[in-house]
Amino acid sequence: MKRFIYVTVALSLISFITLISSPADQEGKVTKRQAAGDVVRFDPDAKVLVVRGQDGEREFFADEKTIVKGAKKALTDLRAGDKVFIEFQMEKGRQMMKKVVVKPEKTIILNPDTNRHDER
Repeated sequence: MKRFIYVTVALSLISFITLISSPADQEGKVTKRQAAGDVVRFDPDAKVLVVRGQDGEREFFADEKTIVKGAKKALTDLRAGDKVFIEFQMEKGRQMMKKVVVKPEKTIILNPDTNRHDER
């Protein structure tokens, strides 16, 4: 009977330690994730970019290491409706942006058969 109690207590402690350490371990992993969508707004004071994608609106946080590439060169240049691609990772429970690529408003393709520009 005592052996059963010791085993039960030991298993309970192992389960408890696993539950406590899992979030910290997951947050410690550097896993870059990706998201895409339309800009809803950017709050320069809070450095928060709200993007509407396939799974609804999400908030992404910027810091001094966030890189902006593409049609615009700074987060403050972003406007509602701009299309963005974001690389981010989880840090302290926040989706921290590492890179933001702003897509151009229009893509111009030269049709080789007619030498005309097609806008898409």
